[in-house]
Amino acid sequence: MKKIIFMFVLLFAPLIVKAECSTDEVIRLKSLASKISITYDYTEKNGYISFSATFHNVHKDLKLIDVTNKEYSSNEEFSDVKIDNLNFSGTYYVNIVSKLQNCKNELMLKKYYTIPYYNSYSYATSRQVPVVPGKHASYHHPSPSYLLCNKSVVRSPL
Repeated sequence: MKKIIFMFVLLFAPLIVKAECSTDEVIRLKSLASKISITYDYTEKNGYISFSATFHNVHKDLKLIDVTNKEYSSNEEFSDVKIDNLNFSGTYYVNIVSKLQNCKNELMLKKYYTIPYYNSYSYATSRQVPVVPGKHASYHHPSPSYLLCNKSVVRSPL
């Protein structure tokens, strides 16, 4: 009986073995992942601001997984992948993983990106700001040369 079980294990063991990523394949995929660049944009509708991040040069052998575990990919050789409805400001990341069968979901790169703080009181909104509060206040437009009058303000660490 032991011989039958042993033969059964030996017979089916090769079918259970998982294919591994070759070193050359990992190097190629990590190189492709490192060439992905990111841009961001925003839309303003009825006073609500929504940011989106676009990932450029995403290869068809890679996919992006965001912090909510939602997957983004394309079947084109190189394409743009867009993630919508991001909060105003904050630092996000995506895991860039392989789509290939022998390297499936193996992490190639974790890419961080920061969405800047949106300034609703910026010069670009063309709002008038009172110089002196009161009944006869004079109004002026803030100067775009001041950092805090810009549409987005990038806060740098001290």
